[in-house]
Amino acid sequence: MQICCFTCAQVKISSEELIGTKWSLPSARNKQEEIQFHSGYFMHNWTTEYKVRKGYQTYFHSGDYECVKRHGENKYDYYLDDKEPEESCFEQYKVGKPSEGVYLICFNNKTKKTHYYKIISYNENEIVLFMKAPELKEGQITMGEPPKDITITLTKIVE
Repeated sequence: MQICCFTCAQVKISSEELIGTKWSLPSARNKQEEIQFHSGYFMHNWTTEYKVRKGYQTYFHSGDYECVKRHGENKYDYYLDDKEPEESCFEQYKVGKPSEGVYLICFNNKTKKTHYYKIISYNENEIVLFMKAPELKEGQITMGEPPKDITITLTKIVE
């Protein structure tokens, strides 16, 4: 039986410590991601770069390759809290107000879904977040491997 020490550790931070900061996320080699915190929301921006053949794109077409960049962003409302939220529970009235806690609770404005992270560690250069994988319900079928717990290390961007 393996026990993850991250699930026990937690650090309380305040929204004032996050507002105005920008953080990079670990990503695939051809993808750049960052999060920028504002009062009550954060923006998750990403840029993906890949090569495609110029002109008509088929496996049989010969020709030069060109670099294509795609950019996207999602807006998440958020607040900090000391208690773990119940499933799909997002308390909108807490958004934009000064808050502190060991959980970063987020609401994705595009997908209309709530998720949350436990704050494992925080200093001026790095935040470590932990997200527990959702429990499979009885009879629920997954495609491929079952969901796994995720630990994410964000690195501060100093401009």
